[in-house]
Amino acid sequence: QLKRDIQICLKNYDQRPNSLKYIYKNILYNIEFNKILYIEKEQDNKRCIIYTKNKKYFIPGTLSKVKSLLDNRFIKSSRSFIINTEQISFYDIKSNIVTFKSKTKLDCISRDNKKIIINHLRKV
Repeated sequence: QLKRDIQICLKNYDQRPNSLKYIYKNILYNIEFNKILYIEKEQDNKRCIIYTKNKKYFIPGTLSKVKSLLDNRFIKSSRSFIINTEQISFYDIKSNIVTFKSKTKLDCISRDNKKIIINHLRKV
């Protein structure tokens, strides 16, 4: 019985949504990965902006440092952006515009990363 209960607990533990946990201005933030649309590097500043459907959050650090806290659903699409590929509704290759499930549109794919994004969306 104990063995079965432990297996159930481990199964449920693995199904918890992953989240980004950090402290900014003495406030602890815990943002679920599936809520994040994209992350933008703020110009002339050592912080990034996390965009969700309804709100934006600030996180200290470089884009590379933030990327290291995320999982493989997040791809660096250009020098200044990381996008959540699970939140992409569609990607118009000709106009180079990503549309998220929340209807937010973004032109953030660099020429170098265009092929990587296409392959990732096709699950290649």
